[in-house]
Amino acid sequence: AKGLPAFAYIGQNGEPWSLRRGRSFKGAVRVAGKPCAVYHAKRGAGGAWPDWADEKEPLKAWLVSLGKPCGVLVACDMRARGVLDLCLEAGIRVPEELCVIGVDNIPFICENTYPRLSSIEPDFIQAGWMAAETLDRLMGGQLRHPVHLVHGNKGLVERESSQWFRASLRVAATAYEFI
Repeated sequence: AKGLPAFAYIGQNGEPWSLRRGRSFKGAVRVAGKPCAVYHAKRGAGGAWPDWADEKEPLKAWLVSLGKPCGVLVACDMRARGVLDLCLEAGIRVPEELCVIGVDNIPFICENTYPRLSSIEPDFIQAGWMAAETLDRLMGGQLRHPVHLVHGNKGLVERESSQWFRASLRVAATAYEFI
């Protein structure tokens, strides 16, 4: 909706839900006719995913290499917080160069980052109802096989990390901020 020319996705290493989220995001971006880069962490010698200390520098280099401006979806708020920290370390301006959005809308995280993190708020009420209905079916003997439940979201809670303006509007936004 903001007219960004490119997008990127940073998943939660090795998590199946994160891989599905990334595929869905990349597909939606492709349908919109835009490019979407995906960050892939390198596994360690034993096949384990790297911890944050080992992943920081490669991820920071990847963020620097992205074409700017770019919209970045991060699999969850906790990881998005780390991405914002890396942007600050690398001198990447958020949201002017990278618009960063997390998922889960955890207020403790989103309200305590710089800039404050925009996040997609899951519909936990719908998820609760779905879980309760599934439990009822299970207890009633109507369900005999495992099921995979997918719930929706309530929408984007926009904060400073994704308030990007086209270059023509940036001057006005800067003047407004100064005033």
